[in-house]
Amino acid sequence: MVVFSMHCQRDAKVAMFAGPETANAPSESSIAIQAETNKTETNKAETNKTGTRHVETSTAPEMRVADARPTKADDADMAPGGAMVSVASVQAKPVGLPETAEYEDFAKRDPLGFLRFCWDRYKTNVQDYRCTFTKRERIGGEYKPEQIADVRFRENPFSVDMTFTKNIGECARALYVADKWVDDEGNQQAWAKPGGAIVRLLISKILQPIHGARAQKASRRTIDQFGFGKSFELIIHYSVKAQSENALSLKYAGEGSVDGRPTYQFERLLPYDGDEANYPDNLLVFHIDRETLLPVACYAYSDKEGNDLLGSYIYTDVKLNPGYSPEDFDPDVINF
Repeated sequence: MVVFSMHCQRDAKVAMFAGPETANAPSESSIAIQAETNKTETNKAETNKTGTRHVETSTAPEMRVADARPTKADDADMAPGGAMVSVASVQAKPVGLPETAEYEDFAKRDPLGFLRFCWDRYKTNVQDYRCTFTKRERIGGEYKPEQIADVRFRENPFSVDMTFTKNIGECARALYVADKWVDDEGNQQAWAKPGGAIVRLLISKILQPIHGARAQKASRRTIDQFGFGKSFELIIHYSVKAQSENALSLKYAGEGSVDGRPTYQFERLLPYDGDEANYPDNLLVFHIDRETLLPVACYAYSDKEGNDLLGSYIYTDVKLNPGYSPEDFDPDVINF
């Protein structure tokens, strides 16, 4: 579950990042005071027969969003927009807060536009996160066992620390930082811990090319394609490509659920012919979390009926913006 909390001063209201169609928060404020209260020029009063005066003020609390700096998790709370913020650093700014129904209407009316909006929102609000990642894939015509991993992720530079906890396979842990480890031929590499205990006695870790033959046998998606941002990027890229060829079917499919959290569910059809160099799948069913607007689950099928699974990718227990630093992805510092 994604945890959000914000400790603000009394009477403050914190709102999530503004949506596609903003609406001002309603102004409403009325208080009752006794007839002995002094009159002011800015209040409109009406005295009733009992001597009680009802004053209507012209200002009201506004919906606000934090304009804050990233900081360490131990010193901060989580703002609804996803930013870890120091309470002392919050500077409130008025912002419109669209109703959930407006997001849903947007998703129905323009699903591709809605995805672009969610992607932009992610790029604005999310710097890093940790999560539980569950995947199951068909590789070389064979279904691999479901794997579960604990993941730490940082967007800039693109960094992934993935530790498998179920069906470990050949790799128990992988650490990748974009452009950090490159071989003489310019190939991106990642550190890997062997999955077997006996092998680890001989080799504690080894650098492996992320697009090499071993990586391709282990997963349909390489480690540099991991995460929410890359999911948005891939979904939108192939949708735009199919749209340009008049071959896209993308629709909002209604309310869904992932790990007990409500989602917006979408279905996309592409002209898949088995060659993933052209298109990655025929049917893609994916879920956007209704609170965080992140793609928390993707199910790819080779057939439009959804019977032949190519791969499923699910993100749960997401904690946004814990405040990771480059040292958190340094193999020497974290004793990888």
